[in-house]
Amino acid sequence: MPVYHDYYSYVPNADLFLGAPPDNQNLKTHLSLESSSQKPNLTSECSHDVGPNESPSKDGWARMERNIDQMKNSLLNLLSHSRLQEEKTEAVEGLLEKILDRLPEKESETPLDYKFVPYEEVVRLHEAYPTNPRAFVRALEVLTYQDQVYELQTAVNKRLFTLDRVEFIRKCLFRHFAVPPHLQEDVWRSVRTSLDRRSHRLKHLIRARQSTGFRTSTPISDLLEGLDQLENGADRQIVI
Repeated sequence: MPVYHDYYSYVPNADLFLGAPPDNQNLKTHLSLESSSQKPNLTSECSHDVGPNESPSKDGWARMERNIDQMKNSLLNLLSHSRLQEEKTEAVEGLLEKILDRLPEKESETPLDYKFVPYEEVVRLHEAYPTNPRAFVRALEVLTYQDQVYELQTAVNKRLFTLDRVEFIRKCLFRHFAVPPHLQEDVWRSVRTSLDRRSHRLKHLIRARQSTGFRTSTPISDLLEGLDQLENGADRQIVI
């Protein structure tokens, strides 16, 4: 059996196990093993935190893409919610405009002077015809022109000398029947047509009486009442 005088030359890296002082080559091997055991896993580290001068790993890129997709989805949801809120706001504004249009005008905005017919008398007429604007206006016209009854034979738009009375009747109609602004012209046109039709019949009725030589002491207001009964009946009401 051969005898080895130099044990370290026979067993590689024996100094690492026996604690003997290593030579230069063994020292390099020892340091290499020690440094490799303490070296961090760069791949796993990059998957979590990437420095400013480092490139992310595949897992890092995947995580960034998922975060970007989540942010994009959140932004799209926010924009969709914002559009929905805008649509709801526009719908509410439109509804409020319709409600405001249906409200009667304030007294302070349209002052009305009841100089032709007392306020109490106008209220009484409205109570007599609460759902009949035509009958209300026809009765109010007689009271408004009671000192100028012959003017009732003239069409409403041709009463140039009594425009203030026409405007008074018009405002009373809108005020006491709470006519919305967007319906006022249509309602007034319908009522005015009824007044013009009555003035036309009244004119022909008076001419017919005068042509036959028949004279009467009955005031024109009485003729108007009889004419209304012929047109609408004693208790008939026309609702517009």
